[in-house]
This record gives sequence, structure tokens and C-alpha cells, in this order.
Amino acid sequence: MKFAVKGFAAAAAAISVGLFAASPASAATAESNWRTAPGGTWACNAAKTHAASDYISFKSCFIFNDSRTYVQSMLVVDNTSGNKVKIEGLVTTNFGGDVHCGLSDFNSGLRTVCLGPTKPVSSSGSMTSKLIMNGYVDYN
Repeated sequence: MKFAVKGFAAAAAAISVGLFAASPASAATAESNWRTAPGGTWACNAAKTHAASDYISFKSCFIFNDSRTYVQSMLVVDNTSGNKVKIEGLVTTNFGGDVHCGLSDFNSGLRTVCLGPTKPVSSSGSMTSKLIMNGYVDYN
């Protein structure tokens, strides 16, 4: 599923979700590690439960700096299960914010995020996120 924001500089109310795959960005995909969630202004689609577990959810977000002049793609994952799982992610954007989120253990009861590269805000943007959890692939 493609997550899009029209008019990046506009309020988060401008969020729309489509059903088309995002076209690959021309820039190379960045590599990133999982980390705790940052502050800032987030614009996210609705969280989706992973197809392989009712206790793993994920969502795609745009995160803006305070002046809304720069943006990053972000994959957010929550683990409410009682088990540690393995996760890996890929975010594809149309504004050069692609990122591969490396394979990692993800403990129960936590939230983790993976951030794409910082890019100047353009007039619109879209992204597709893929989360691999314990070898099972799902898209948001």
C-alpha cells in the first residue's frame, strides 16, 4: 500500500493512502539500524497488524523538522507479543528517502523505528513499507 502526503509543508491532515506500489527512487537505498522513536512532527498512515502475528504492528510515517523544511521516511514497529522476534524492513519513496532497515532482534513490549535519509521538503511525497518478521513479509 502506498502512503502519500500532498503538500509536505501542509498540515498532517493532508495525508492520503492509495493502493498503488511506489515507484523506486533514483537514489541508492540508504542503510539504517533500528532505534528508539525520535521527537518531531509525524504524519503516519494507520498502523497495520502484520499478517503473521496479531501482536506485531507497523506503520509508515513522514517525520518533519520543526520548520518543516526537511523530511525523513520512517518505519515504526510495535511488538506487544510476549516473544522476541526478528525484523527487517524496507521503505521505498518517491523523494529519495529509501532505506533498508537491517535484520535485528526485537524484544517484546517495545517500539522501534528505522529512519531514512533527511531530504528537503518537496510539494508531495509517497512511500511503501515492507516489514519482514520472522521470515514473513507484509506491506503497508
